[in-house]
Parts: sequence; C-alpha cells; structure tokens
Amino acid sequence: MGMESFSRVTPDATVCAFPGGKRREHKEDRQVAMHTLVLLVDDCTPLRSSIRDYLVTFGIQCVAVGTLAEALHIMDCEILDVVITDLILGRQTALALLRRAVDCGLHTILTSALSENLVRRTIGDLATNVPVLEKPVDLSNLRQLVTKAKVMHAFPRGLPAPV
Repeated sequence: MGMESFSRVTPDATVCAFPGGKRREHKEDRQVAMHTLVLLVDDCTPLRSSIRDYLVTFGIQCVAVGTLAEALHIMDCEILDVVITDLILGRQTALALLRRAVDCGLHTILTSALSENLVRRTIGDLATNVPVLEKPVDLSNLRQLVTKAKVMHAFPRGLPAPV
C-alpha cells in the first residue's frame, strides 16, 4: 500500500497521511506518533521532501512548506504539535515563525547549515530551550525529538509521562 498525500491550505503545502505497511517503532512511539501534527518549514524542496517522507513512515503527520508566509498561514489554520524549521528561508530568517511558535507554547526544532553556536547567537534569548540540529540532519535524532516533544506536550509539567 502506498503513501497517501494530498494538498491542503496552499498548493505548496503538502499534508501526508499515514502510510500503509509495517511500522518500525515501538507500540508506545506509534501511539504518540499517530496523534502528532508537525509543521516542517524548509526552502530546500528535496530536503523538505526527504524529512517529510521519513517522518510519515513512522506515522507522524507532516505539513511541509517552503516559505515563511506559508508557515505563518498554516500556524493560523492548523492545531500543531511541533514546528521544525530551517533558520534561513531564502532571503528571510525564521525568527518571526520562531517567535510565534514560542509564544503559542509549541515545541520547536531548528535546523541550520550554520553551527549551533552561530544559531544560538542569532536567536539570542528568543528560544533558549529550542533544540538546534546542524545540517545534514540526523533523521533518527529528529524523530526522537519530535516524539519527545509530543510526549511532553501530552503530559505537561506536574503530570507523569508514561513509562
């Protein structure tokens, strides 16, 4: 059974449904993943597609867009769990997106071809707890961060997360 995908919100925003076939994660990861909606923002189409396809294989729903304007629009239209964004989107930075995600309490993961130190200096105090992944991105690590963020979102501070 193939992967089902369809467009929603904007022509370039692709929402991928769950693929058929055998899952590779543990049962608990699958339960978390099945209820996870990720906004993926990267202006590099092949990289964006690769990350989206990888996350979808683990049952994580993913809205993938290539511009800051599309990303901000999706944030207005969707109930998201996690935002993954490149720091540099064409000739713009994703600081406005990062600011809105932090203000909304969304778990955010930054990716960048820049070093983590340079990224931290660029974002300053805006998002001190946001993980930064240097490109090329380790997809397994990214998936773990998404799953961890979803668990933290589902079990806020003070409530025990499942063991």
